[in-house]
Amino acid sequence: MPYIEVKVTKELDDPTRSKLKDELGKIICNIPGKSEAVTMIGLLGSIDLYKGGKRLTDGAYIEVKTYTETARIHKEKVNKEIFKLLNNLLSIPAANVYITFYDHKEWGYDGNLI
Repeated sequence: MPYIEVKVTKELDDPTRSKLKDELGKIICNIPGKSEAVTMIGLLGSIDLYKGGKRLTDGAYIEVKTYTETARIHKEKVNKEIFKLLNNLLSIPAANVYITFYDHKEWGYDGNLI
């Protein structure tokens, strides 16, 4: 039950949102046991992001949250693929992207805490 939240400085039109969602759904499959079918994705465009006190015109912050611990080797693959996606689809340079990963031992889903 992963959750991926993407915040970007650029405006996201519907075709771009759809492509971003589809590609993130594929990327999450690099983590064993995770699939697009159980992944929730939040996409936020036109966000103000600042780095070094200066407003970024091309920047992104991504959070990848998973239930249970994910091995570093799988996080590295997801990290690499997200950087590549943001550069290819949105022309956001790697120097202006931060990605954080969170492993959770507890997760609420379908009315239950698992």
